[in-house]
Amino acid sequence: MYFREGSRPVTNAKTKWKNSKTKATKSLRSSASKAKDEKTYKLHSNRVSELNPSSTASEVMTALKRVQKTKDAADLRVISEFLLRGVGDSFAFGYKGSLLARLAVTSLRLEDYDIAREAIVMRQEKGFFLEPFESAAILRGLLRVHKTEEAFELLETELSAEDDGEQANDSSDRIAHRSRSLASIASRSFFENEPLVACRACRLLAELAPTVHRAELTAEDLDMPWVRILAGANQCMAGEERENHDDLEAVVVGVMRIFPQEPHFQEVLDRNE
Repeated sequence: MYFREGSRPVTNAKTKWKNSKTKATKSLRSSASKAKDEKTYKLHSNRVSELNPSSTASEVMTALKRVQKTKDAADLRVISEFLLRGVGDSFAFGYKGSLLARLAVTSLRLEDYDIAREAIVMRQEKGFFLEPFESAAILRGLLRVHKTEEAFELLETELSAEDDGEQANDSSDRIAHRSRSLASIASRSFFENEPLVACRACRLLAELAPTVHRAELTAEDLDMPWVRILAGANQCMAGEERENHDDLEAVVVGVMRIFPQEPHFQEVLDRNE
């Protein structure tokens, strides 16, 4: 550096270049340090080869869909570690709850209940918004791995029936999914020769009927699989010797009578009254 008497220091070109090089080196070191601190989660997929805190919700969803399709248990563990412990609650701008729901469904498809349970608990305890269709999908997954009591627990936690009249219309989507979820429990339980579980689901459906009517839900809105439930009840009766073979069918028909029905279906019920 050169000084003139009575003036400020003047930096020559060589000094400027040295300062610029020093700043660039510090910047590179800072970037390298940041990259080193940001953990990555390697996957087998070519489309989404890794996940990190900068990943998008779409990338995580794509990775989960691939895992479900290919049954890649190793990638499932990596994705679960990423979502459950690798990122915070604000990850994906509010979509983490939906990603956890998809993780639970995918885990149940691969029959890994431990990961699914952890995802379900985090989804509930962290206060994420619980979409009824996501809750219903998880419940069906629980039934597939024969976690029936856990399915009933999720039903009451995420698809509860608030019988207050005033809010019935606002919660019509939740009520519809609760109805179909109970129908799934009844149907599957009948076909698996578990009539007590099926009848328990039917009783809950009967209790739900007034709320369904207050919510002004139609048979089309509900899309209930009554024919399949009846077929399951008949198969269950055929598999066991019972004193009264009409018991199970009568239970189902009794619930059908108090639920909204298509006109032609209602006519059949009326004729057999």
